Amino acid sequence: MPKVTFKNWNKTVECPPDTNLRKLALQHGIPLYNGVSGVLNCRGLGLCGTCCVEVIPEEKVGPKQYMEVLRFFQIKGNFRLACQAEVRGDIEVTKREGLYGTGKEPVKG
Repeated sequence: MPKVTFKNWNKTVECPPDTNLRKLALQHGIPLYNGVSGVLNCRGLGLCGTCCVEVIPEEKVGPKQYMEVLRFFQIKGNFRLACQAEVRGDIEVTKREGLYGTGKEPVKG
């Protein structure tokens, strides 16, 4: 089973293949939203972009979904929307600062 390490919180959890990353994080008490987006988010529909996280290695999650492709200006490199990403192997996840979670510094867990 794949292992997901949430680096900000120094927590590693196992999950079945193809598990939704957002659901996995929320099940284990990992907050994916910064500031007001904790209340004002799309609840996993891929519309708001506030559950954006850095995933390493990116190839261990499923391919980018339509809503991520539309956000090409935000979802660059190893960044993914947690609500659209399916875990397919061992990964490390980092939440960064800023409303969309794409800032330079990791948030403190």
